[in-house]
Amino acid sequence: MEPGAGQTLVGWRGQPLAVARELGTGMPAVERFQDLALDAEAAADPSAAFRRHVGKSAADPDRFAPEDRERLTRELGHFHPAQSLASGDSIAWNTFGPFARPRASRRWLNEVLSAAFGPADYPEDWIVRLWHREEVSVPGMVASIEVEAPATAIAIGGWKFIFAARWQRDFPEGIDDTLTLHLSQLVSSDPARSGLLVIVPSARRYPPARDAESVFSRHFTPAGEVYVPSPAIAAGTARARIVTWESLAERTEVHPHGVELGDYLRWRLAILDELTEGRE
Repeated sequence: MEPGAGQTLVGWRGQPLAVARELGTGMPAVERFQDLALDAEAAADPSAAFRRHVGKSAADPDRFAPEDRERLTRELGHFHPAQSLASGDSIAWNTFGPFARPRASRRWLNEVLSAAFGPADYPEDWIVRLWHREEVSVPGMVASIEVEAPATAIAIGGWKFIFAARWQRDFPEGIDDTLTLHLSQLVSSDPARSGLLVIVPSARRYPPARDAESVFSRHFTPAGEVYVPSPAIAAGTARARIVTWESLAERTEVHPHGVELGDYLRWRLAILDELTEGRE
């Protein structure tokens, strides 16, 4: 279909989603950011973390045809990367957003932590902050810098886990790369009660895993469908583990969104496969 023609994409529920496709790659982007949320009404609530996240920054929609740009900026007044299916923002919201509610069961969160870091007496009263910014000291710099994670879980007793999630894009790099900064956030925490959990697709679906120059490849190496941490990561004081979105898609029964989260993740993964096949 030609750009600007009002294209649709079939969603994970079979619902039509209004999209535009990125020139060159064909990657879809939705006209309304909330259309990628399992609970669209909650995502669009002005007080919701996701709504605040997409409202505070913008991206140039120059990767789309001029006739598509008006539709992509109509909802927010600007285009946000979360509208693109290359972004992990909506996935992070669907996965971790429910835990920002005090009454939501933390069972799924604790099962994921137990599988990644080992069994422990994990708290039931996690406070989960979404897109939380924290100041970090960098060696050689007088001033500290801010680093943002999609989700951070803290609890009484010194518990702290940071969730660094990506979908198609690499981890950002500035004065230092984001993964290194996240580990710096944990240097004063008890290693037995803290850690960094990195979540990305398997290597065949995650381009930075196949790019030797990427930030991601400095820290993790593909080994089939899983990843192996670099020697520096493995030897570090702060614990870092990695899981794939594919593995999380198969363990959603006790998640607040239930098996629909698994359906959603598999739908997003299938789109990546379709785009890859189309380029081959």
